[in-house]
Amino acid sequence: MGDLFLSPSAGRDGIVAYANQWAMGQGGAASWGNLSDPTLDNTSLGFQAVNRNREYAPIYNTDPAVGPIGFFDAAVGAFPAPLYGLENFPVWDDESAGSTLFSTFSWSLGDAAKKLTLAAGADGAVLEGLDLQANGNRVEILSVGDLKITTSRLRGLGSGGATGSTALTLETQGKMVLGGATESRQVRLEGVDTGAGVPMPGSLAIVRAGDSLEIRNLTIRNFADVKLETTGTGGGRILLSGATVRDFKIKELVGAAVNADAKVQMMAVDQNGALAGTLTVENRLPVERALAGTLDSSLGGTLASQAVDAAMVDLAAETVKFQQAQVAAMNAIHVRAQTILLQNSFMTVIRDRGMINMYVRDGLVNTTYGTTVDGKVNFAGNNTFRIGSTQFSISNQAELTAAYGNNLYDIGQNGGNPQAGKVNVLKL
Repeated sequence: MGDLFLSPSAGRDGIVAYANQWAMGQGGAASWGNLSDPTLDNTSLGFQAVNRNREYAPIYNTDPAVGPIGFFDAAVGAFPAPLYGLENFPVWDDESAGSTLFSTFSWSLGDAAKKLTLAAGADGAVLEGLDLQANGNRVEILSVGDLKITTSRLRGLGSGGATGSTALTLETQGKMVLGGATESRQVRLEGVDTGAGVPMPGSLAIVRAGDSLEIRNLTIRNFADVKLETTGTGGGRILLSGATVRDFKIKELVGAAVNADAKVQMMAVDQNGALAGTLTVENRLPVERALAGTLDSSLGGTLASQAVDAAMVDLAAETVKFQQAQVAAMNAIHVRAQTILLQNSFMTVIRDRGMINMYVRDGLVNTTYGTTVDGKVNFAGNNTFRIGSTQFSISNQAELTAAYGNNLYDIGQNGGNPQAGKVNVLKL
């Protein structure tokens, strides 16, 4: 089947297509090619952008003679590779720097289409090798069964002329899979390009699964607001909003139940590669969890029965908020932002030598409970932290004062080097 151009019939408000199962695209023939491999600057600390098309986020010790952040091994007198430290986080190149989507099924909506709805039944939907040009119209892909999209691009997503309408809705009552394990299998969801490097005001993309999300190598571009959520029992939600956000890049959002080594790696940047937007985690991460004891049979007690999101969690935006959130990782949790706020949240790292690292502009804790200071880590409500067998709470001024310098370190105590078994606040 060749390229397809669709426009609604006279008097119709949009295009609607129903089927028990959708299977569309070019399958294994499609691929993204000519992807760049930016050279990492191993002397940098924090996010670094070579240019707007080559964003990446290495975390290294600022002394190049020391190398990557790790734990000093007294037995060998050297810094080994990081134990549970942050890994390099390369982010693939984008279209303007030369990457191209090959061998796809191209589909273009007419300017007056207003909305396209694809609805699949219990057998679900698979879109692979699809290049859809929405031309400013709304797109809904709905499924009772599982929904899978790989090696595809949905672009030009807009309001279809309706004020306040959602530009993109991807929704399934089952499991949703977006992207693939390699960059050549990536997916891009792109709102209308304003030409100014910023999203259209009010533009919204919703990615919603009843079961769980499994995302790899996904770019969500040119949306002022994005919702990633699961609606099943104990569902979780990630919200991103920001007038300057160009790209919401999700390298991996995969739960521990899918892969014991799964990671959650995502960041929001503006057109210059700087951190942008407000990223909010509500309730929990929208991934399929596993019990820590099933991932590591040596664990016992309450740690073994702890539900874990992933091996490592890495979140980054201009502002990151945790609101009544429960985030759990086997090895480490890393959060990077100009400002971080925690309210009524619970963070867990299973390993005794694991760590929770929060990188902020000033590298400092706001030591006045219940207030917010830009550039620092702020606490309000009832927050609990557990690393291995150590647990402590910050639910009032007295507990914040007791934790600071004990289980909670900032650059005044850790000297800019993350300490095992601690909640570390470091300079971005």
